[in-house]
Amino acid sequence: RVGNDFPRGSEDERQLLLRLQDCFDLYDHLSPGDQRLVSNLVVTLTQGMEMDLASFPGDTPEHIQALPDRVSLERYTYYVAGVVGEFWTMLCHANLHAFRNSATLQQRMDFARHFGQGLQLTNILKDLGKDLQSGRCYLPADELEELGLQARDLLDSAAFPRIRPLIVSLTQHAVEHLDYGMRYVQLLPRRALRMRLSCMWPLLFAVQTLKEVSGSKTLLCGQVRVKISRLSVYCTILRSLWYLAVPSGFLRRYTSQRRQLMRVMSLCH
Repeated sequence: RVGNDFPRGSEDERQLLLRLQDCFDLYDHLSPGDQRLVSNLVVTLTQGMEMDLASFPGDTPEHIQALPDRVSLERYTYYVAGVVGEFWTMLCHANLHAFRNSATLQQRMDFARHFGQGLQLTNILKDLGKDLQSGRCYLPADELEELGLQARDLLDSAAFPRIRPLIVSLTQHAVEHLDYGMRYVQLLPRRALRMRLSCMWPLLFAVQTLKEVSGSKTLLCGQVRVKISRLSVYCTILRSLWYLAVPSGFLRRYTSQRRQLMRVMSLCH
């Protein structure tokens, strides 16, 4: 649609469409190598968008559908998040001297992919209730069927006790992905302070969020947001400044948060 008449979409989307020319101008000023990285990223992200549209043709609870299996869920989390980790790793490798260690590049790429998938799976779990109200169920349909459930059954909060084993299983899987994120942070150069912070924060937030997910009894309710407190956010940010000087402190903190999460999961299972 041409002009300023946008019948649907958020204000952010509207502003992006209005500024598309600026985006293309910035793209034209990138080096050929960076242009290839951006192009590959956009193509893969578009695959995720296409998968989302194909899997969830409706946008109301009446049209709710689930992804067919966990393989599809893994593919989706890669398309929309895992590829972003790979992109940033390659971008830093190409442009920042401190990251130009070819010996560890493939390992960092693998860790970054898992890191992104873990963050996305965390978002999927915490937003489960809200997504259900939009006709989207990212949980594997075959695993729901093993529990005697279909996607539409999750619109009733009474189904929560029956779906708990699947939530626990997917939370464990998210933690496995996030463990690679912890290893990714450990591989970052000591002097890359902003990059280390930009990875530590979402990783620690994700583990804390999964703890909230595991302890929540209102996960299927679209009106209740599962999130960590503002105080927890501020405390994590403040502590992270110390982790820059003492990297072992970050590892201890992540391990402690992970242990707390596992304890909550065992109590709720």
